[in-house]
Amino acid sequence: MSLKTRVSSLWRNLVHRQRADRDLDDEVRAVQALLVEEKVRQGMTLQQARRAAHIELGRVETIEEGVRDVRTGAFLDALIQDLRYALRSLRRTPGFAVAAIATLALGIGANTTIFTLLDAVLFKSLPVPAAHELVALYENAPDAAPDVSGGTGRYFRFSYPRFEWLQQAIGEHGKLAAATRSSRFVVRLPGATEAERVRGQLVSGSYFETLGVSATRGRVLGSTDVRVGQVDTVAVISDGFHKRSFGGSDSVIGQTLAVNGLQVTIVGITPPGFVGVWTDNEADLWMPLTLQGPLRYENNSSSYNVADRSNPWIGEDRIAWLNLIARIPSRSCRARSCCSTPPTGRG
Repeated sequence: MSLKTRVSSLWRNLVHRQRADRDLDDEVRAVQALLVEEKVRQGMTLQQARRAAHIELGRVETIEEGVRDVRTGAFLDALIQDLRYALRSLRRTPGFAVAAIATLALGIGANTTIFTLLDAVLFKSLPVPAAHELVALYENAPDAAPDVSGGTGRYFRFSYPRFEWLQQAIGEHGKLAAATRSSRFVVRLPGATEAERVRGQLVSGSYFETLGVSATRGRVLGSTDVRVGQVDTVAVISDGFHKRSFGGSDSVIGQTLAVNGLQVTIVGITPPGFVGVWTDNEADLWMPLTLQGPLRYENNSSSYNVADRSNPWIGEDRIAWLNLIARIPSRSCRARSCCSTPPTGRG
């Protein structure tokens, strides 16, 4: 059957359904009448002929139903009839209709939310070169020490001196970076009268180098920006934050932001789509770890032992506040304390 014939048949069966049913009924009854006449010519009585034709062909209604089930557009026709029946039923019981629609809406919304979260946390790769080479580090909790990570028997955060030691240990076998989880900072834009809350991270000078992320404008933070005893009030912003808050202005590099009351100079903008290592914990602002004290950052930390939190954390070995990300070119992890799962969504 040609495409033109199929389309014509579909149109006739759906749009002129009553006429098609009448024609089908006429055809079936005509066939049955011819068969009765043939039986009569063979010597049967009229009653015997009708009975024999009925046995041979079946009931007219049964034949018509079988033809409707296989003709062009049968599935679509049945769907339309089911929808009409459903709408009539819902119109008769509006309370049930509202409950059914609300239940469907909640179910679809919940499934969409769950899939979006799974896509961000488990399936979606980081927009960085060779993301499969990235691993998140952890260490086993010391004997008899409280487990600060919540019952896993492992520490997922490190002190800055511990990070430096591990960075030296990895040496030429890979690269290591440190970063806090993103937190909200109070940010006032240049010339703005009101402040806004922006998610940001404190990162090591090797953070962008380890991830392989460069700036689309200006520069990213480097090793010279993050050194113990030196406080550089600089920051890198995301492409999204640049467009939302600065309208994509070309003159944003060199402007200053008031972050938690501290004046910070913008030195670079990250590529579109980059929001940090953890896609479920996005950031729009990155600043040196050495600004922990001046910014009064005191989030997401734990102590192996009692420590003086009033002092800058950068030199305190007893306060664990940093998540570590390594880039290991080879597939085998050289340090037994590293996790082989790329940090695509969880820290």
